[in-house]
Amino acid sequence: SFSVLQQALSLLAPHGQHMQVGLLPGTVPADKVHLGPLIARELEVIGCHGIPRTSYADLFEFLDRHKIDPAVLINQKVDLQHAIEPFVNQPKLDFQGAMCITPEA
Repeated sequence: SFSVLQQALSLLAPHGQHMQVGLLPGTVPADKVHLGPLIARELEVIGCHGIPRTSYADLFEFLDRHKIDPAVLINQKVDLQHAIEPFVNQPKLDFQGAMCITPEA
């Protein structure tokens, strides 16, 4: 949601990056996007559509055929409120794989 995006952007340090995978539900009015803080803190927002819904069946068939379990790639789940700590301490953590950040616990 737009509020989750705003929260994510507010957690970024100067020069931080945010990757938005998929479109936000609904439309976001232009007057709701505050560019001042993004520019002042020199943040980078990267957008990615992912794959189209029409390709999901092919993707799931590929995973099934090759016996690939995507769940093994996710080593950690954390809610957005607690997501900053793993990034701040990343050099100290012995962590491999992907972290899944969810809006809520």
